[in-house]
Amino acid sequence: MQVIQGRGVSGGTVLGPVFFFEHEKRTIDRRPSSDPDAEWARFQEAGRAVAEAYGRLASEVTEELGQDAGLLFRSHQMIALDSEFEKSVRAAVYGKRQRAEAAVEDAARLYAAVLQKTEDPYFRERTQDLYDVAERILRKLVGEQPRTADLPFPAILAADSILPGELVRLERTRLLGLLLKEGSPTSHVAVLARIMGIPAVIAPESVPRIPAEGESVLLDGSRGFIVLNPDEETRQKEVLRRSEEIEREAALRRRFSENGSGLRVPGIRVECNISSLQDLPAVLRSGADGIGLFRSEFLYLDREDFPDEETQLSVYRALIEGMEGKPVTIRTLDPSPDKFAPYFDPELRDTDDVSRGIRYSLEHPEVFRTQLRALHRAAAEGNLRILLPMVTEAAEVSAARAMSEQVLRELKEEGIPSAGAEIGVMIETPAAALDAEEIAKEADFFSCGTNDLTRFTLAKSGEDAVRDPEDAGLHPAVRALLQAAASAAHRAGIPFGVCGESASDPGLAGFFLESGVDELSVSPGAVLTVREALRSAFDARENETGD
Repeated sequence: MQVIQGRGVSGGTVLGPVFFFEHEKRTIDRRPSSDPDAEWARFQEAGRAVAEAYGRLASEVTEELGQDAGLLFRSHQMIALDSEFEKSVRAAVYGKRQRAEAAVEDAARLYAAVLQKTEDPYFRERTQDLYDVAERILRKLVGEQPRTADLPFPAILAADSILPGELVRLERTRLLGLLLKEGSPTSHVAVLARIMGIPAVIAPESVPRIPAEGESVLLDGSRGFIVLNPDEETRQKEVLRRSEEIEREAALRRRFSENGSGLRVPGIRVECNISSLQDLPAVLRSGADGIGLFRSEFLYLDREDFPDEETQLSVYRALIEGMEGKPVTIRTLDPSPDKFAPYFDPELRDTDDVSRGIRYSLEHPEVFRTQLRALHRAAAEGNLRILLPMVTEAAEVSAARAMSEQVLRELKEEGIPSAGAEIGVMIETPAAALDAEEIAKEADFFSCGTNDLTRFTLAKSGEDAVRDPEDAGLHPAVRALLQAAASAAHRAGIPFGVCGESASDPGLAGFFLESGVDELSVSPGAVLTVREALRSAFDARENETGD
């Protein structure tokens, strides 16, 4: 038995045999082409076919796994249609007289080299998406069918790497877990694994070939360790631990369902973060107090143009009806490099130079007005709140309020039922936290996005800002900013919530309680755990006060 520490990127524990997967090595024909026009036509045909295939795959994955997963393959579709990628291929075909296969391979390598030189880990990790697209185009060019890592038996798949397209094509009932050499928590494979509920660990380079194929491995995607050929005692301990975990969750559910107030803490709501209507059943099963964050940008990404007023209204209404009177908080459009559709601004489609959150909305008033009209019409039918992202100063909130009031006047004049809604502010930049006193004068509530607040405060990028072990439990600087904003909110008489990943951390329950947090918004699966942690912290405080 050997225990090796890796990096967990998708939670869960699994015990099973190992199956190794290696990518085939292809030899590309690099003889000069005698007919560039024919090679260019071959590439265009293959590129269009692959883009269409990604579109179909995105729709299928969206239906099966939800909007977040489907969007990953929409980004692949965008790469397949990317004009700059096409220009590189065309230059190689006509300038170097390369065959289509060689031109595609070289263009992918060129782009990958550029991405690897960037400082932002998000863009470095998109090289796997680029290779996924290039691989699909190459297979189309040579007439090969997409290859899958066919699992002959239920197993933990071990590989140097696996592409997102390969992962979703695996037989789900046979895939127990992933043991990979390459990757990170922000890679699309890691994101997919979390969505699919597949435990995954990124291991040191020496690991994937240490066990022989078929030998047993215990893989813990939460704690990041791998046990090679676990002995019987270890196996029994893991079985016991897992059964206790399942029983504990069942007990929590019984406790909450039998006595709804048993896990509640006076004055603190526990709500859910979601991205699509498909998440609504999970919210209802969780017993959450409402939806604390609906990421509306996902309505915009799986399409070729901005969603119109009626399209948005139908979704917002469905959320309100589904929650049966519980509050629904909808965040307005928040574009970012990883959530950016080409039609947002064609000139910025290949850069990260895009205005975030409320700045984008104010710079594109027609887009914002359409969303506000849908939101205020939906507010007439239930408990809806509007949340403004990436605010940095009070003037932005004032401008948004003015537009909101103008929209309400227009709807009234048109005789269309509508209603006002509370307008909240996301505290996710140091500027907002430090200027919270002034911003609170314009806001009806605050919601702290700890992911971005940590990222910008510590000058880090992506999920590394949240998942770095050195920052576990929130960095002291982030805690100070959060507490300053919470104090400003309470002095202004408005509620303060937390909707970032840290809200789900049971270890922070005491800190949030002491900071006067009024709302925590978490993933549906974390609701009961967070309730229990808050209740324990509350009871401990009450006992200390009583003593």
